[in-house]
Amino acid sequence: MKRIISILLALVMLSAVAACGGTPSTSEAPPSPPAEPSASASGEPSQPPQSSTPADAPPAGAPDYSAASGFALSADSFPDRSTPYKFVFVSNQWDQTVAYVEEGFEFYAKQVGSTCEAVQSDSDADKLIRNVENYIVKGYDGFFINVMPSTSGRVAEICDENDVIWSAVSGIPRDNDDVVIAPYVEVNNTVVGTQLTDEAVAWAKNNLDGFNEAEAMVLILDLSGAEELHARSVAMEARAKEIVPGAKLELADTIAESTGAFDNELSYNMVSRRLAANPGVKYWIILGPFDYLSVGCVRAVEEYGVDGNTVVASCNGDLYIPLLEEGTSSAWRFCLYWDMAVMAKYLFFGLYARVSGAVEGPELWPDFVKPGEPNAGLQMKAVIMDPSNYEDILGYIDNVTGLSHYNKQWTSGTEYELLDFS
Repeated sequence: MKRIISILLALVMLSAVAACGGTPSTSEAPPSPPAEPSASASGEPSQPPQSSTPADAPPAGAPDYSAASGFALSADSFPDRSTPYKFVFVSNQWDQTVAYVEEGFEFYAKQVGSTCEAVQSDSDADKLIRNVENYIVKGYDGFFINVMPSTSGRVAEICDENDVIWSAVSGIPRDNDDVVIAPYVEVNNTVVGTQLTDEAVAWAKNNLDGFNEAEAMVLILDLSGAEELHARSVAMEARAKEIVPGAKLELADTIAESTGAFDNELSYNMVSRRLAANPGVKYWIILGPFDYLSVGCVRAVEEYGVDGNTVVASCNGDLYIPLLEEGTSSAWRFCLYWDMAVMAKYLFFGLYARVSGAVEGPELWPDFVKPGEPNAGLQMKAVIMDPSNYEDILGYIDNVTGLSHYNKQWTSGTEYELLDFS
């Protein structure tokens, strides 16, 4: 398990690391083109069949820079890879998730004859800005930058002054006027929060013997200081009110209840207090906006003896995978999973397309441009991962990324949707 971290560091990490990243979004979805490109044995997506022409498709004979066509989703989009470019990943801080993203950037850079270096900033906004300035002086061609809302505007200003092409890793690249100035890749927090609630309630109804919402409680853990995670929890709360109106419901803020540490001991204590205070509750649905707290939730319901009547579920699942490997996932029934190397792949080739001159930013992925935004926001799709399918999902991801990070075999032939075209 990862080390215990302070609340301040946790907030910085959670805002900066795309594993938990994304932005709340309630805008209309783009038109529904064909499904996500499938993966070949080499890990490169093949071109999906075009069963119909989207309403916003380019005129006949015009270049198709859409995600539906597979453009800038792999090295295959670029027949000429003869020019070596220098990329840099300026991270806010470093942990195993960020290291996985960097591994992906380096791997994909090699596929197009380029390089990608990485530098971290010790969770220091001033140091992050200095790192960006230093690599501009060094003449790097493309920048992946771990911006937060507090640093995005300044980074945008510096890059604009120096004609630097960059992409945000986590969050959205906005300037000081809050304008989206470049394409990005994100997770829609409203969507995943709603989906997690739907799936957890369905799991309870289908698997908990005699489930009755009048005897149930939905406990949602929140992190009010992290905009992205809070948006997920708020979406969970809204959806729970709709689909299980007869259940007790609480949105519990981990920030308000922490005494200095942000870890699984905190979630254990929070859940234990609710279990003790609600003896009349028979069925528990415990939801988390990310996976760091779920282990403590599982331990609490086990010790209280209600794990057989409990659903623990989370968005993302880096800490869920080791429990699945050990066969000890217990009441943690599933997670909504998206992979950071897949996100890194789309980020890299999207930026490479711009740096190499293959496309201008506003032309990239036109099927993912939201109303009122000049640049596209590619939407990752969460996959439901549980003990029955996790090895196949991880094997599929290894096949798509080419990294063999999980060393799993993709045996089912199921092509999981990694982009949300809905």
